[in-house]
Amino acid sequence: MDFEISRLYRSDGEDERLVLLANSDADIGEYAAMDSTYDEASDELTNIFRHIFWFPNQQVKRGEKVILYTKKHSGGKTYTYEPPKNGNVGKHFFYWGSDANVWNNDEDSVTLIKITGIQVKSYKDIQAKK
Repeated sequence: MDFEISRLYRSDGEDERLVLLANSDADIGEYAAMDSTYDEASDELTNIFRHIFWFPNQQVKRGEKVILYTKKHSGGKTYTYEPPKNGNVGKHFFYWGSDANVWNNDEDSVTLIKITGIQVKSYKDIQAKK
């Protein structure tokens, strides 16, 4: 994959964030991050995804970081970029805009999916083709 899950910082509020590392030059807009639930009865992860963030199109260079904050940006932005400086890599900051943490217990997991194609049709349009 072009991106790898590097870290997940959970806190008691404001600063929950997912950090991805770019393994190659790529468009992060081809990816979505989500959490999956945990079934205590079976002691396994489920395929139930409660929260999904589809990244907007943005070119990221190899070695750069993609940081997804679950909170809202104080200035209302959904994306900011910090260019490389002082030997550090460039950082792409995305803001989910959630009022609460997404990964809110130890059994939740992060799933990163590359989206290679998508088709969307409304229920009304599909039913009209009977």
